[in-house]
Amino acid sequence: GGTLLLGAGDVIGQGAIVEATNGGTVNISNAITNSGVLMAQSGGTVTISSGVTINSGTAEIGVSGAVVVSGNSTENVAFLPGAIGGGLYVADVGSFPNAYAGTISGFGGNAGENTTEFIDLTSVAYTSAVSVAYSATGANAGVLTVTSGGSAVVAEFNLAGHYLAATFVVSSG
Repeated sequence: GGTLLLGAGDVIGQGAIVEATNGGTVNISNAITNSGVLMAQSGGTVTISSGVTINSGTAEIGVSGAVVVSGNSTENVAFLPGAIGGGLYVADVGSFPNAYAGTISGFGGNAGENTTEFIDLTSVAYTSAVSVAYSATGANAGVLTVTSGGSAVVAEFNLAGHYLAATFVVSSG
């Protein structure tokens, strides 16, 4: 359950994995170069602070893992097969709905059978006015848009993979 701090020019080499497990945390507080993988699973958390630039690489979510994006980030996030209970926490808000600009892949598992994976908008209060819409932008890509009452967009997520609009559900968490 310890904490690893990364930042100020740290480099994760190609093929390397930095993993947070068993209640441990990897905190990224400044610009890093990631040619490898930031992994969160088994109760571990990877936290990307606001304004941090991560060049390349991927953050992966495994079983009960969490990736927390506290502000603007372009880090791609992949939900691993079988990532039961894994989640992405994002602080997007109406004033900056594209703060998280990475691409999300593997969300919901194959054909949406993993209903325990989630994306949590930590800065958006749940009401019955919150809704989602999915729009395909290609055969294996699309945009998930979250609105909070009418046309007030609070988040937009780029998704890699094949999704159907009907598979997305809004709930209080």
